[in-house]
Amino acid sequence: AKVTVKVKEAKNWLSRASTGVGVVNAIAGLAAIVFAPETGGLTVAGAALLLTSFNSNPISWGLFLGAADPDANYAEPVYLEYPEPPQELQNLPESPAKELALIEFKTIYDVDALRRVLAKYYGALMANDTEWATRQLIAAKFYFEYVRSDFEAMNDTAVEVVNMLKSSGLNVTTENVSEAKQWLAENGLPDEFVNYARKLGYSDEDIANFMNMLTAVNDSLVINYDKTIPALFGHTKYFVDQAEKTLSRDVPKFITVNASVDIHPEIINLKSKGKWITAYIEIPGYDVSKINISTVYLNGIIPAVNDPKYGFVRNPEIKDRDGDGYPELMVKFDRQEVKKVLRGGNVTLFVIGEINEKYFVGKDVVRVI
Repeated sequence: AKVTVKVKEAKNWLSRASTGVGVVNAIAGLAAIVFAPETGGLTVAGAALLLTSFNSNPISWGLFLGAADPDANYAEPVYLEYPEPPQELQNLPESPAKELALIEFKTIYDVDALRRVLAKYYGALMANDTEWATRQLIAAKFYFEYVRSDFEAMNDTAVEVVNMLKSSGLNVTTENVSEAKQWLAENGLPDEFVNYARKLGYSDEDIANFMNMLTAVNDSLVINYDKTIPALFGHTKYFVDQAEKTLSRDVPKFITVNASVDIHPEIINLKSKGKWITAYIEIPGYDVSKINISTVYLNGIIPAVNDPKYGFVRNPEIKDRDGDGYPELMVKFDRQEVKKVLRGGNVTLFVIGEINEKYFVGKDVVRVI
């Protein structure tokens, strides 16, 4: 019961985060429209901001859903899928606003993966399935790392966007906001942006609601955009951090053994045709030969290779590679499977498994290019 409560607490934090994203969504959208009355249409900066606003909506909704309901189909892993950004976004000239829109586009799918994993973790808890609860909990921590990194990047880029807007002479007044709302009511959203919204899954009703949200946003939030946008991204990141910290309190309830893990290669090239990702597992105070290879997973998602046709499975390599007096067990993961959960940048990878009927976890950071 207590671990179920933690899921609900984490969901509440994510719901609060969704509010911040939703408000940023409205501010960015209306700030984009502010450009239009003076130029006869959206400027490049305004166009990028409007795409950012569209991206914020599914992020907000994904955070709000969080772990709202347990998923009965919990016994399956969640993989990442990043589609190519729509041409409307790719074709924009480079700018901080475009960069923010690209970060948010990626975040849509990171948040969706986190949402699905949390629901499966919740489902495993409700079914009293310890194995899958442990796996989905670690998968949730992994995807939380991605989402937290996304919001750090958004927070930093939002400052650049504000500086760009200020340098372009955007000094918003009450009159500007009124004109923008009137322009939006008279002209509606440009067709290319409506098409972009539909590519993100917006229905006609969603688009109408989006329009209503823009016209209903509090004028002062837009007028003080240079303060409200960075502040809201900062608050949202805080709420995401709190959700992750809350859920992390469940870890000791399932995992009682800490391991040291060294993952190779330290730099993983997503274009490489290599066969394996290797992990060396060290657990001081335990005989690593007792690790049950069939229970070892990367991020709770990718199983360690356990086919006896491979020599490293038939005769596992155990030796003290780092000379600290504690031997390490070598396990391997299918590189092509691992790539399904990776993206560029520094990535924290978790390895879990069972030893002496106890779960262990260890982590390492790799660079993905």
